[in-house]
Amino acid sequence: MTSFRRAVETGRADPGVGASCPPLARRASEDWKMATMMTMRGRRRWSPMSAGICMASLLALIVAAALMSGSGSTTQPKQTITTTKVDWVSDETWFREQDWVRDETWFQSQVRRGCCPFAKTIYESRYANVEHRCCTSRLEEGRIDPLRAVGGVDYSQLPRGGKRPTTVLIQGDSLAEQHFLGMICSAWSHDDLTVDLRRLSDRTGQDEGTAWRANVFVVDGRSGERDRLLISIQYLRWNRPTAAPRASYDLLDVPDCVVLGGWHHGGADAGSIERLVTRTRAEGTHGRGGQRVVVVDALPSHFPGGKYLASGEYPSAAGDDVCARTSSEGDPPNVNEMLGPIAENRANVTLLRISRLYHRRGNAHVGLIPEETVGPKGRDCLHWCIAPGVLDALTRMTLAAIYDGS
Repeated sequence: MTSFRRAVETGRADPGVGASCPPLARRASEDWKMATMMTMRGRRRWSPMSAGICMASLLALIVAAALMSGSGSTTQPKQTITTTKVDWVSDETWFREQDWVRDETWFQSQVRRGCCPFAKTIYESRYANVEHRCCTSRLEEGRIDPLRAVGGVDYSQLPRGGKRPTTVLIQGDSLAEQHFLGMICSAWSHDDLTVDLRRLSDRTGQDEGTAWRANVFVVDGRSGERDRLLISIQYLRWNRPTAAPRASYDLLDVPDCVVLGGWHHGGADAGSIERLVTRTRAEGTHGRGGQRVVVVDALPSHFPGGKYLASGEYPSAAGDDVCARTSSEGDPPNVNEMLGPIAENRANVTLLRISRLYHRRGNAHVGLIPEETVGPKGRDCLHWCIAPGVLDALTRMTLAAIYDGS
């Protein structure tokens, strides 16, 4: 992959065609991206339209480069952003794959925004004594790696007009709840987006059947008001790998895509998961069918000793870490091996292989928790910090799975 194509597809802007480039270059980059995405992974051949777009965008880039290289008082200096690619992820980043880069400047700018307000809304009093799982104290102490997710698809790349906005449903347990929360907090971190979060059910907290909807709107740059709906993301708390009752689905808008994940509450055997995927693919949530299904593999837990202990008494982790730094063990064990035969190579089903990116992110878990807190005792090395970058990789790959080929 050329460095320019990598920059377009992953969002890593070259300093010469980045924040300091004129609108002509930015538009040309967007046109090139649209044309190259039309041919991604060989799914479509070059068409006259895509070829024309590429030729026009290349000419525009040449003109823009000439303008930028000219002298004069109006020329702006290049803005150089220093990032370092961490050494434990893949060397190749394609449309559906993902990497981390170490970016202290970006990370601190996000830390200054404070705890995502939707974490406080959704977690309410459940996790108030653990900073609503925002890990504010750990961030202030520099105990979470300053990593920024790249690759996949960002909210800024979603279609903003022309077709009806996509509606997504995330169904699952507390980890699926974090998936939902990570996606809307990622939208909140964009200055040109605003999120309207509403509870749809009278159930609260950890109760099955708890339902939320978050509508993500584009903000008009002039008025500062909502301009148009970009995407609608819904969440249904359902701990078991089965379809929820029809009454629960009736609280929700009919989704275009159903995201299934969060398998750690038990009962996640191969037969149950396959029946859930097959039923959702065939009938959908409202009996109409025609919905895309995204199956998310289990992210690793990092409990010292390799597993959760009800006693809360664990062996010491390396150094002064609360959780083990490295782990490839999903929760429950072996669930990811089951998901491949169930979800791969099936029409209208995508398996989201995301767990490898979190193998060495043990310091991004919630960590030590007070005695009276709901959930794991002693320390929480299963759930993740709602902190900058941590769940962005999951968000970007989810958006890529939803919009790739749609």
